[in-house]
Amino acid sequence: MGKKIFRSAKFILECVLDVIYAKDDICPGCDESIIDNQQLCSNCISKIKVCNEIMLLEKEIEKTICYTFSYYSGIIKKLILNLKYKSDFKSGNILAELLHNYVVKNNLQFDCITFVPSSKKALKKRGYNQSEFLAKKIGARCNVKTIKTMYKICETKDQIGLNKEQRWENLKNSFRIRNNIDLTGKIILLVDDVITTGATSFLCCEQLIQSNAKQVIVLSVAKGRI
Repeated sequence: MGKKIFRSAKFILECVLDVIYAKDDICPGCDESIIDNQQLCSNCISKIKVCNEIMLLEKEIEKTICYTFSYYSGIIKKLILNLKYKSDFKSGNILAELLHNYVVKNNLQFDCITFVPSSKKALKKRGYNQSEFLAKKIGARCNVKTIKTMYKICETKDQIGLNKEQRWENLKNSFRIRNNIDLTGKIILLVDDVITTGATSFLCCEQLIQSNAKQVIVLSVAKGRI
């Protein structure tokens, strides 16, 4: 009974949030009016810097492919920051739709979706994990199950300001697979918001592969640069 009440309350909350943030006539990128049921105005859409580069995350002999929709700049950067720090779920829905279109366009095939976990401190402060939000929205559009596969076992320093080597060391041994998760033979789509050195995503992939996943494909909204 308790779980059913919790799920119902969660569903109602999501519906309320959708109503609160459903300012469909205003572009979240520039606050100008938009028409034709678009979520972004034509001017903001034209400024998106699409990333046509497929990254290969590698360390020693391990490698994984990372697909990235855009570069971390302009309107995409603003939408990510809106979702991450302002609880702007309209911006999140736009990002999820862009990622879903990217998945379809590139014919990405996978059995399930997961996401880069947040620390307990970040979840408590923010109330949600932005990567989980995006993963669930993509999963719903693709009709593919989204599952919590990992958790972050320790607090780490903010990655901002750290160089490549420091980022890898900062995140070392930070992620663990949840108990009773069977990933054997599965192709998994791992969702992240921003990828810079790839340390976070790679270390998560490492955990998934060590848990017998067949393959992990990384999908991020944006690619940053150190």
